[in-house]
Amino acid sequence: MKGNEVRPVKAVVLSLVSGLSFLFVGLAVMPAQGGWLRLAISLMVTSGSLITLSAIFLHKYPKHHALWGTIILLSSPISLIAYAFRTYSPADTTIIVPVITIMIFMFIGMIGGALAITHAQEEKGRRHKLR
Repeated sequence: MKGNEVRPVKAVVLSLVSGLSFLFVGLAVMPAQGGWLRLAISLMVTSGSLITLSAIFLHKYPKHHALWGTIILLSSPISLIAYAFRTYSPADTTIIVPVITIMIFMFIGMIGGALAITHAQEEKGRRHKLR
């Protein structure tokens, strides 16, 4: 990587927040539930790991921003699917706040992935002004 490439910092930060939150939920919150929910836990941890690693590689290799952004964008909804496995019934009122929280982090991850995909590769000294 050249030292004069612009890095997609906003996309990296949003993706890291999303990925680390999914890892936290998968490793700290969901194992407390126990039972047959190992599939949900593994999906949440896998999603969080993919998003976090992609954000790290996005910062390290911004030239491949479309690849890392696509991985982030596609991995974010997996966390919501994983949490759907965890729920017991639609009438369970204790799932409303966690689902909203996970949806917020899912959207943050999807925004980070979209920003990474649309990141324009330009050099720091050669930014063009719009007239």
